[in-house]
Amino acid sequence: MGSRYFFINFLPPLSLDTTPEMSLDEVEFFMHQNLSSSEMRVVNRLYTFFDLENIRSFLLDLPMKVQGTIPHDALRDMLENDECPLPALEKFFTCYPTLEERKSHVHDLLSSFFQGQPHSLPRFVAQYFRIENTSRSLMAYLRAQALGKTYEINAEDLGFDPADNKSWPEIFSPLFTLWQARRQSPLDLEQAYASWKFDVIDSLTAQSAPFSLDLGLAYLLQLHLIESRRELKKPAQQNILERIAKAVQ
Repeated sequence: MGSRYFFINFLPPLSLDTTPEMSLDEVEFFMHQNLSSSEMRVVNRLYTFFDLENIRSFLLDLPMKVQGTIPHDALRDMLENDECPLPALEKFFTCYPTLEERKSHVHDLLSSFFQGQPHSLPRFVAQYFRIENTSRSLMAYLRAQALGKTYEINAEDLGFDPADNKSWPEIFSPLFTLWQARRQSPLDLEQAYASWKFDVIDSLTAQSAPFSLDLGLAYLLQLHLIESRRELKKPAQQNILERIAKAVQ
């Protein structure tokens, strides 16, 4: 626990509305200096979600933003050459073997990624992936309803009926309220969604032991949220949000 202790203990407090004392690059550098190889494997498993985000951006002809486990240039080369970058997406790449097919079925990308995860995921990673999968599915469902489109969502997989917002688990019920209050402004909606995720990530570590790796993982995710939330205020990002608001992806 020695090196992990220094990593966790060294991290300054975070707030969604204030500039972090350390940048993401600084925290990641310190992380690499202190975590063991087995702990870094857990971090990399979590960071495959950022690879997924970049793959999705590529298929939507949007710029890649975050850094996952695969450098942007290498990931772009793999996608342009029909190589599957992540084991969890093998089924997606098999079902849609050409780039054009994958672009036209990008709405299947997230569910394919989450369904392709091994059963042996670390607890925190599994919980976070479930939060992302369910919340994104619900937001896409609400967006589709508003646009008069159909968005297929499996109630069995969710464990509740998305059409009945009163049946949503307590952790997800705020999404319906923030959707109703912010849906007219894609920027306000995305900022509120980020704020909700920030609090949910906090709740995932409520029972974690002192200096648990989970605390470091949560910190990294929250720092990503702070930095991406700041990026949202840039005009180019607002244009992207407007595009996404008119689609169901």
